[in-house]
Amino acid sequence: MEVLTTDFAQTNFHSPLIRSYLKGELDSSLFTSHPSLEAFRAQRQTKLDSYPSSNRSVLVTALKEQYAKLNLNAPAVDENIQKLTDQYTFTVCTGHQLNLFTGPLFFIYKILHTVKLSQTLNECFNDMHCVPVYWMASEDHDSAEIDHLHINKVKLKWNTDQTGAVGDFETNELDAVISLIRELLPNTSEASQLVALFTRAYRKGSVLADATQTLVHELFKQYGLIVLNPQSRALKSLFKPIIERELLHSFSKKAVDDTSIHLRNMGFSTQVNGREINLFFVDKHSRQRIVRDGEDFLLADTKRRFTREEMQRILDEAPEHFSPNVVLRPIYQECILPNLAYIGGGGELSYALQLKAAFDSVSVPFPLFILRHSLFWATAKDRSKMNALGAQMIDFTTSKDATINGAIRRVSDIDIDFSPQRALLTEQFVALKDIALKTDKSFLGAVLAQEKKQIKGLDTLEKRLLKAQRRKLADQVQRISEIYDHFYPMGVPHERFENFSALYAQMGDTFFERILSAFSADLGHGQLLLLELPEGVKG
Repeated sequence: MEVLTTDFAQTNFHSPLIRSYLKGELDSSLFTSHPSLEAFRAQRQTKLDSYPSSNRSVLVTALKEQYAKLNLNAPAVDENIQKLTDQYTFTVCTGHQLNLFTGPLFFIYKILHTVKLSQTLNECFNDMHCVPVYWMASEDHDSAEIDHLHINKVKLKWNTDQTGAVGDFETNELDAVISLIRELLPNTSEASQLVALFTRAYRKGSVLADATQTLVHELFKQYGLIVLNPQSRALKSLFKPIIERELLHSFSKKAVDDTSIHLRNMGFSTQVNGREINLFFVDKHSRQRIVRDGEDFLLADTKRRFTREEMQRILDEAPEHFSPNVVLRPIYQECILPNLAYIGGGGELSYALQLKAAFDSVSVPFPLFILRHSLFWATAKDRSKMNALGAQMIDFTTSKDATINGAIRRVSDIDIDFSPQRALLTEQFVALKDIALKTDKSFLGAVLAQEKKQIKGLDTLEKRLLKAQRRKLADQVQRISEIYDHFYPMGVPHERFENFSALYAQMGDTFFERILSAFSADLGHGQLLLLELPEGVKG
């Protein structure tokens, strides 16, 4: 199996903020450290010093209850849950929304990266044990982000009018979607097994959180993956002191705002805007923002009002009603898990870089944040076309037009790059500007205008030459365009578009094994990978 890897820092695949982070250009106060053997060793000691053994007991009990309720068991998972009682067992975590039938492919990639990192850490350290955890975003309420999937470019949508935390959505209406999945998948034993698993997980009478926990457990149980539903009274009890501090003192907003200003002053855009209270109130079919109104609390867009005493009583008696938003969710995660690192995508890492001050203000250790791997799949035909065009994976990390132009520049028998002419022109105008300054400064404006005009003229000529070569080399344009469309169906990266089921139905568990084998066995950030599909497998 051929695997081509590209360093994200050398591409335009992620935002300028992430590229600066990967290149080591960011202020180190924004994060703990970059992942390395030494960083993990330090993080382990930090967690040992800060994570109470009582939290372990609550966590293990909650996990056992969740698994027993759903009748889920597997030797590797059961063993990892039990190992969490030991102070030298830690977690590596990833999280994601409860996308229907796992949603886009990168859901799978995040989990397998987490599994791989756990395996690598266990090989590097003989005095501790790491287990992989998938944190279900069961309390999220943005149903539009999770109610659909794509198989072979066909969009399947769950039309439901349910509201509130998506984990509580009943799955009674999904038979039609499962039937469509069955029709779209090839007639293989792996496809039949997958459809049977979907049918069992999303059975009538279930809710989306239970369905997702069942599905992910069955797919990854051989790797010992622990699937955690954080919507738990026992686990929220561990978070009560921070919930109370947020309600009474709004500690997180200032910390996030100060960091956001710092990042914007450096020229970066920010992902998260902190609210005065970064908590929701969760009821059946409802998840509403908590806002302060004088000494009282209101639920946004409702008429519900609580006095300070009433809110305190609910927190004491039923903390499961309080749900952290994007600012506090990572802090909740680190309170209840003996966690060393979180694996996430570029968006997750961007907002994580706004949060360390909020962690520090409540003395919760900030985890190592690791950029996940990204994957493209190529057929042997794709690779042959790429080789003929002299194209590398890095060439496909920009826009389609830029990718085509780059290919044309490489294969053209004419040099389309006018950079030498621009440099020569600029050099000539340096002398002219010097003359203008020595004779008559009013002449400088005319010189500058002429320079701008001639540079613009070169740019126009270069574009026209490139356009002419694109017409002349139409066959090469067509080939590079076909490869790009394969990597970016509907203009979206393949991993953010297609569901895993079509590939799994053709490859079975070897699909997971190929990905795990491709992921590097090191402790650093992820890379962009290109994997070749087995012969006969359609991507």
